[in-house]
Amino acid sequence: MALGNLMASLLPAMPELSPLAGAALGLGVGLVAGGAYFTALWWNTQLYLAGGRALVAIALQAARFALLLGAMAALALLGALPLLMGAVGLLIARTLVVRRLGRVA
Repeated sequence: MALGNLMASLLPAMPELSPLAGAALGLGVGLVAGGAYFTALWWNTQLYLAGGRALVAIALQAARFALLLGAMAALALLGALPLLMGAVGLLIARTLVVRRLGRVA
């Protein structure tokens, strides 16, 4: 329940955003977080395929999940529209990273 208390204490500090500003912020955060997440996923895959560096790969995987979870949780505090646009940004970033790194692989 400590996480619930922390989230409740943060709510009054969250700024009120217009719907357009919230959507733009969500899209931007989703693009940045998604770009970092899927690029790190590519690195993560390379580490697993190379073998011998399992601890580094596991640490990178945990960091990827934690950072994406933090970004989406922050957007959720701002509301449904920023969270939805964050998910859209995440999907756009996935497409861009796969196009860019798909040719390298």
